[in-house]
Amino acid sequence: MLNTINKMGALAIGALIAGTWQTAAVAEPDADLVAKLPEQIVESGVIKVGAPRTIPPHVYLEDNELTGVAVELAHAMEPILGVTFDFRDMQWPGIIPGLQSGAIDLSMGMISFREERKEILNMMPYIKDAISVLVPVDNTDITSDDTTLCGKRVGAVQASWFVELANGAADRCEEAGLEKLTIQQYSGNAGVLAAFQSGAVDAWLHTAVELTAIIVALDGQAKLVNMEGDNWKTGNLTIATGKAHSDLAEAIDGALDQLVENGTYQEILDKYDVGALALESIEINP
Repeated sequence: MLNTINKMGALAIGALIAGTWQTAAVAEPDADLVAKLPEQIVESGVIKVGAPRTIPPHVYLEDNELTGVAVELAHAMEPILGVTFDFRDMQWPGIIPGLQSGAIDLSMGMISFREERKEILNMMPYIKDAISVLVPVDNTDITSDDTTLCGKRVGAVQASWFVELANGAADRCEEAGLEKLTIQQYSGNAGVLAAFQSGAVDAWLHTAVELTAIIVALDGQAKLVNMEGDNWKTGNLTIATGKAHSDLAEAIDGALDQLVENGTYQEILDKYDVGALALESIEINP
């Protein structure tokens, strides 16, 4: 799916240089969408986006430049909305509280769509996803059958849905009288990656899209195992606002609709070799 992280970086960095194809596509901001933006965003001209800088292909650093699918989509929306998207380095535990408190306006590349989250978030699914585990390339023990995780040490980002999934798997191991599944939590992707590389965990539970990029970074020394069954179903990855900011969500959704219609959305996903994961349309809390 992803050829090289260098390729992703080179493509995105070029697109962030002044006078790029994204900004050239729109002559002036869309007045109807600008009218939906919260007053403080209009006054500041900035939309604050919370995301760690370690989640390729969505948001990551390449040669000290911020790049990724989410970054390029944000920059492509800037001329439509007449604002700048400012990515704030923030780890997962702070994302949803940050949206609720107003510390950030938007999350991109972090939140999977879940029905219960509709109560607190406006979510716009923008890329397909699945739940997988990263294992060493020579692994033969762990398969898509989650009982093969029993007796293993599984790493996950703390306070994430992946911890809940791992807890569910651990309960099923216990109910079946199998060896205990041990869950080890880390503050972000970098911590789980370090644990995986050192052998402190046997598997890393996360999204298929992000783990695929990690495999590239590890020079093929790891592989992906997609988990199967009803216990492992996941929603697509979203762009999200706090529930109180429905107008902002409508503005973002309108800008994304334009990117879908003019082909920019598909072009950006294609650049990062995730074009096959594109959605036909983007809606708020579908």
